[in-house]
Amino acid sequence: MNLLGRNLPNKSSIGWKRGFYMVFLGQITSMLTSSVVGFSIMLWLSMKTESAKILSFAMIANVAPSIIFGLIASVYIDRWSKRKTLIFSDFLVSICTLAFFFYFLFMEPAPWMVLLLLLPRSIGSSFYHPTLQSTIPLLVPKTNLMQVAGLNQMAISMCNMAGPIIAALLIDRVDLKYILLLDVFGAIIACIPLLCINIPSVKRVAQKSFIQNILCGMQSILDNRSVRYMFFLILSDVFCILPLVALLPLLTIKFFARDASNIGWVQSSWCFGLLLGGLLSGLRRVGGKDKNITMITSSFVIGIFFFISGFLPPSAFDAFVFFTLLSGIGYSLLNSAFLVLLQIQTNSVEIGKTISLTNVFLMLPSLPSLFIIALMDGTIPINHVFIISGLTISAISVLFYMKRQMTINHDMERG
Repeated sequence: MNLLGRNLPNKSSIGWKRGFYMVFLGQITSMLTSSVVGFSIMLWLSMKTESAKILSFAMIANVAPSIIFGLIASVYIDRWSKRKTLIFSDFLVSICTLAFFFYFLFMEPAPWMVLLLLLPRSIGSSFYHPTLQSTIPLLVPKTNLMQVAGLNQMAISMCNMAGPIIAALLIDRVDLKYILLLDVFGAIIACIPLLCINIPSVKRVAQKSFIQNILCGMQSILDNRSVRYMFFLILSDVFCILPLVALLPLLTIKFFARDASNIGWVQSSWCFGLLLGGLLSGLRRVGGKDKNITMITSSFVIGIFFFISGFLPPSAFDAFVFFTLLSGIGYSLLNSAFLVLLQIQTNSVEIGKTISLTNVFLMLPSLPSLFIIALMDGTIPINHVFIISGLTISAISVLFYMKRQMTINHDMERG
């Protein structure tokens, strides 16, 4: 079967739909199984160790390879075959997962070995997700891209919500090593359509060197004052927020004294908040406002919700779930506003590279903050970490708002 995608003579025909949905359903299956396995690993580590240090190292194992290999992916991903890259990414994860399955079949799983399993999963994701996003325009007519983008975002959000719930149901009933096999199953389902369908190639243009690509991406961010200010705002927020997201399972177990199923609901409420925030950002009344104000307001509100969560008593678990949902909405609005700001303010020739590199740079501050949480393990209560981080996020937001107003007043005086 040959999929012509955007090259179809009659773009209204169902040819592109059949090919696209074959690939789409396969990739969604892979994302769902990956979400289940990934969260099962976090649940297993939470219940076995009850250690903020281990959870911090688990998040580092997820983030660090994505930073390193994300830089490589941002530069070279358009030069490689999309189909081969997608297949290789799934193949890498499934082979590594299968190797760990056989190891755990004969040896007792140890936390440090489970942490090692996260590394190839992160490497595969750093190539998989940007390749999938850049493949869609090659398979779908331009007039249908917005429709497909919305469908894709909804599907990803549903996978992120369903994954923790399924993982929470499985982890108490099924041994971790058997849950790992879901990754292999998902990879097979995802690869079969890719082997049957031809993904159109793109015309190659003169390429800059690796260093030149990175420098150009950074220059696009730093040259624009509005983008530069908001980049440093979201950079500061990521430093505080990602460790809190990593500690959600531990806070649920140790402070609120709940079980694995409740951890699943907490994580799903965060993901559902991300979905609602994405939907709200599409509303004209919300998304049409000044993007800087939207980001500063969202950042301030996120800090307040995390701050309040740290003050909740152990009996107020339902309130904690609700505030986690609201924090997810705020975080989604923050990211959506910044993405639109980039799209508006960045040169169209550099936009893809700039967004890809920005995503990599925004992961960097999570590494030192996660190391700090790991070093502080046991020295202060987990709920106090939420109080301190929430207060810091809100304070940073106020400072950026004051800086923005000073800049506006200065420009008015000069004008």
